[in-house]
Amino acid sequence: MDDDIKALLKSAGLGPDAVWQHKQSKQWIVYHWALEECAAKRGVTFDQPMIVTADPTNKIAVICVTGRLGEHAEWSFGEAAPYNTTQTYPFAMAEKRGKDRVILKLLNLHGRLYSEVEADDFKRAETRDVTGPKGNPPGITKFREETRKFHADMRSCATVEKLDLLIATSRAFIQRAAADFPSDYNGDGGDVKGLVGEIDAYRNRLAMAETEPTMIPVPDMPVQKDRWAAWCPILMTTIQDCPVDQIDGWLAANEAPLGRLKIEFPVWHRKLMEKIEIARASPLSA
Repeated sequence: MDDDIKALLKSAGLGPDAVWQHKQSKQWIVYHWALEECAAKRGVTFDQPMIVTADPTNKIAVICVTGRLGEHAEWSFGEAAPYNTTQTYPFAMAEKRGKDRVILKLLNLHGRLYSEVEADDFKRAETRDVTGPKGNPPGITKFREETRKFHADMRSCATVEKLDLLIATSRAFIQRAAADFPSDYNGDGGDVKGLVGEIDAYRNRLAMAETEPTMIPVPDMPVQKDRWAAWCPILMTTIQDCPVDQIDGWLAANEAPLGRLKIEFPVWHRKLMEKIEIARASPLSA
């Protein structure tokens, strides 16, 4: 392993188990959670992302991410589409890819280390000959008991800081999930997010709880319809991620663009508000 990679991991309090070597390409792959820990400990910050392509119907998202480390700035694109991912949440995947690439650039490791979210081939899934009942891998029952306990502990975390501490102390469990139970770790590419997706979703909720509602800028695109096609999913995701007592604050902060949407595309506005009311009543927003 590259000495720079070892030094980076050590400086972030991570060990060599934060990376793994892809058998076919021989490239070193780093877990997404490990890059987030490195970025947090080094003080990496991110600007508001720029939406390049937003096509929720066809599950295509392209964003431009800019990150900063002191006076050093780097930018990169994150893209997600059916031809390069099996996941069905393209905006979240595009964000992960863009941020991970920027982090690697800022840490001068781009091209020597690759994020696990770069391609589905980098998911650490190993084929085993020995399986349990109905094709389940051995140890799955005990592992899922541990997973339920982890979820209970995760839901007891009231801040991002406490969640990060839980992830750090549960690193062995998370790594075992990625290595031995990839379906539980990655999800099914559909409604089941998997362990890593659930951690990201809960982290987003906690981060939203610590964020004051602000107006979400409407992307500057030449086609009017494309602007709102990009903006509506961003507001909807924000509403779904924030605590229920913050929903009215986000609606008030975005009163102006919502008013424009109601005038220009009244049907879109009505459907968006209906979804927001569903989110308000959902336990996930409680």
